[in-house]
Amino acid sequence: MRDLATKQPNMAAQTVNELGQTHNLYYYLQEYKSTDNTTLYGIKVERCEPSGKQIDEKETYAICSTVEEATELMQILANGAVIPVTSVEVASDWLVERARNKKPKPESKAPEQNLSEEGLKSA
Repeated sequence: MRDLATKQPNMAAQTVNELGQTHNLYYYLQEYKSTDNTTLYGIKVERCEPSGKQIDEKETYAICSTVEEATELMQILANGAVIPVTSVEVASDWLVERARNKKPKPESKAPEQNLSEEGLKSA
């Protein structure tokens, strides 16, 4: 696995918790190579205090097959200021929604069979 951002976040956001504390959110695009050399992409989300001290982080490992898909998901997370603890749930919902909206591939039809008397005799 490697950070494609080389330690710089690809996106950032801010959030304010119920106590009025401001936190910085950082989103990193990550690349994963499988044993068969397939490349997949995931996202790491960090929440930090304004001083830079990390509070928590969460990764969605290898859930996208293209950089474009991972970037789309990262934009959703950043636009919603999604914190690490909820990022996996949001990513899961996004994947389910994408699967629902994909057009099914046309089904291949079996060759037509001649079920007439002549067709059955020749079979």
